[in-house]
Amino acid sequence: MEVIDEQVDTVCRSFMALTMGCARCHDHKFDPIPTRDYYAMAGIFQNTKSLVDGNVSSYVTQSLATDAQLAAQKDYQNKIASLTEELEQAKTKVASLGGDLKSTKKNSKQRIVAANSLPGIVVDNTQAKLTGTWTESQSVKQYVSAGYLHDDKQPKGKNVAEFSPQFATGGRYEVRLAYSPGGNRASNVPVAIHHQDGIENKIINQSLDPKIDNLFVSLGTYRFEANNVASVIVSNENTDGVVIVDAVQFLPEQEADASDEGDPDSERNTPNQENPSNENESRTESTQLQDARDNYSAIEKRLKELKKNRPPPASVAMSVDEVESPQDCHIRIRGSVRNLGEVVQRGFIEVVTDKSAPNIPIDSSGRLQLANWIADVDHPLTSRVYVNRVWRHLFGRGLVETADNFGSMGQKPSHPELLDFLARRFADEGWSTKKLIREIMLSRTFRLSTNEDPENSNLDPENRLLWRASRRRVDAEVLRDSILAVSGELDLKMGGRTIRKIETYDLNYTFNTSRRSVYVPAFRNSMLELFEVFDIANPNLVTGHRNTSTLPTQALFLMNSPWVMEQSDAAARRLLDDASDDAEQEALMRMAYLRTLSREPSDEELRISLGFLEQLDQPKEKAWGRIFHALFASLDFRYVN
Repeated sequence: MEVIDEQVDTVCRSFMALTMGCARCHDHKFDPIPTRDYYAMAGIFQNTKSLVDGNVSSYVTQSLATDAQLAAQKDYQNKIASLTEELEQAKTKVASLGGDLKSTKKNSKQRIVAANSLPGIVVDNTQAKLTGTWTESQSVKQYVSAGYLHDDKQPKGKNVAEFSPQFATGGRYEVRLAYSPGGNRASNVPVAIHHQDGIENKIINQSLDPKIDNLFVSLGTYRFEANNVASVIVSNENTDGVVIVDAVQFLPEQEADASDEGDPDSERNTPNQENPSNENESRTESTQLQDARDNYSAIEKRLKELKKNRPPPASVAMSVDEVESPQDCHIRIRGSVRNLGEVVQRGFIEVVTDKSAPNIPIDSSGRLQLANWIADVDHPLTSRVYVNRVWRHLFGRGLVETADNFGSMGQKPSHPELLDFLARRFADEGWSTKKLIREIMLSRTFRLSTNEDPENSNLDPENRLLWRASRRRVDAEVLRDSILAVSGELDLKMGGRTIRKIETYDLNYTFNTSRRSVYVPAFRNSMLELFEVFDIANPNLVTGHRNTSTLPTQALFLMNSPWVMEQSDAAARRLLDDASDDAEQEALMRMAYLRTLSREPSDEELRISLGFLEQLDQPKEKAWGRIFHALFASLDFRYVN
């Protein structure tokens, strides 16, 4: 309700120049505005969501997306949904094969597996019978138990590693060889499998990734008997690179879940062997598991790439939204939010409402109807208030001096017929501010001088009837921009961010921008010093007419401000850069006056200024800087004649 109170008060002051806030607690003491009217309008804002609640509330935003942007966003969301569904299906497939997602190809290349965690019988290199010189290593993080061995390109044929298992029961076992691949590995490592039915010789290309979990390669399935001698012998005889010895796994056939010899690429691992026909017909479960993991990884990668290239977000605007279930507002007795009175139907201020006022639908907040009512050409206040504000900006004082209060406690218009005429003409011409300003500025009244007339001065000393132009001081923003324009430092860039670090607390904020004053941040706790000294309006309040004070601090600021001195020196540099080398002092002085005061100096001003310049015992640029400093501090620079 505190937010709503500010909204009601701001809307009424801004568009209708009515002090509506008084009616929050009681009927207005001076204007014909009952409390019912206040809560009729409050109901409109109560059904308008203008803030997102939170410890620190944020504002509501609305997307400004074009049709093309909406289509691109929809297509993107559909692709995301489709790939997400595919990813879930791939995950389910991996789970159905008894695996998990931890052993994808990318991660399995860095696997270190304990021998006792593997099924079947595992003989590690530490249990093997070694001949020759073997070197221990852990360089490639893909091995069983503590590490692996390599022959370090020792004399070929000298190194042999024999892995001998002990079988408790006989049967058929799949034999797997573990190694860590690499570019310097041998492509023709001889391996001999001594089994119950004889000896099988294999050639393994250790430069290729192992097929089974990127750790093992299958050497085939063979029959072994309990307590009989069996072994797998790895040699470096006639090999063309480094030979790796890690571990050998003997897996009972009924537990075996992988064999790459049935894969079309398996001949890369056993190029000199033919696979049994029954193993060529289908892939094993382990191969299917690895394929499922690979498929999951591929989909996951596509999803990440899609998210990385998502369409750029559409611009958003600070806005409001409708509440889900609009309701009329209770009167708050004496303004207390918890002291509820009768319910008031949403509506407008009765005293300025005729029978043509729009009706508010029961399922709407009433914002649209409120806007239409305020902007109606027949509204008795809106056009008059707007015209009066424009007049005030052009003349320094409105036809109604109290720009925010057209009520009983406000001032009566000095020219009521003129106000009515301009208001009607303004509405009839499409509410064009440009046309209104043009008509006023082309009038004889606007073009009057500030010259005094004793007779008129006696009749109208305050110039309320506009028999002459009123001399007035420029606003703080105009003063700052004028100094920057003369110095050549004014940044005319349009739009963009104006606060360097918006999350930084504003107390003691450093204002170092040279952009136009409309882009200078207005903080609650910090204000540009020049603005404070020269009566800028409080940014937290509706202010139709600023105070215009005349204080010693204003002259002192222009005399002593380091910023004003810097701009004076910049103006001097600009003047000297633009002038020819042989330009006379008098010509430069006339140019300085034209740039600063938009007029040439009088003879007396010229004499005094040139005399002052000659007395300055400073470099040329600094001396001219003092001239501009004096002009910036002059009354003619601050006031419009």
